[in-house]
Amino acid sequence: MPTLRPKRPSRDRVDDLVAAAATVFGQYGYRRTQMADIAHRAGVSPGNLYNYVDSKDALFYLVLRRMFGEGSHDQTLDLPLTGATVEVTAGWVEERLDFVSDFPELERALARRRPRDASAEIEAVIGELYDVLARMRVGIDMIERSAEDLPELARVFGDLQTELFARYERYLRARQRGSRVSDADPEAVAHLIVELCWWAAGRRHHDPHATDISDAAARQAACSFVAAALTPQ
Repeated sequence: MPTLRPKRPSRDRVDDLVAAAATVFGQYGYRRTQMADIAHRAGVSPGNLYNYVDSKDALFYLVLRRMFGEGSHDQTLDLPLTGATVEVTAGWVEERLDFVSDFPELERALARRRPRDASAEIEAVIGELYDVLARMRVGIDMIERSAEDLPELARVFGDLQTELFARYERYLRARQRGSRVSDADPEAVAHLIVELCWWAAGRRHHDPHATDISDAAARQAACSFVAAALTPQ
């Protein structure tokens, strides 16, 4: 794990630095991003960044910690942060995204034998997925943009995606056994659900044709569309 030091720079300045770094990493990816680019975006000198982190690796780790939110196992990071390698970042992402804590609605649905209202349950499950992806979208953008540069992190994230698809497929199969949802192929539908929610919550922000669609409208459209498509009339 990275070394923690007792020095604590200004919280406001750290927030500005994280926001600037997230933007640059998300735009250029890990390899093409230079510390000078982030300093320029944050309005500070390049040397000033090293009051907060000792390397680009450490800054990438710090930003992902902020973008994905702290896990229950995490220690508070004291700055300047040192020793945060790519391997440390990949390990933290793998441990942080545990599904259970981030998807309680899906957990309850998986434990429930028969819902009172299948359509309402589906909307709740899809709304939760949208909310998680919306909350983590900047971090996901960073990882997707950096996939070729950081294969170890890309592998961890790919495994997490596979598990996410599998959990929604499992949910659909359970509801099909009770004849509560349509009998469309659950594996294909699970992928469609995740990709639909990721466009609505994440990629929509980069789509020049979707600038007039609000977050609320995108969320409601995803929830109601999936519920209508899956619930037998």
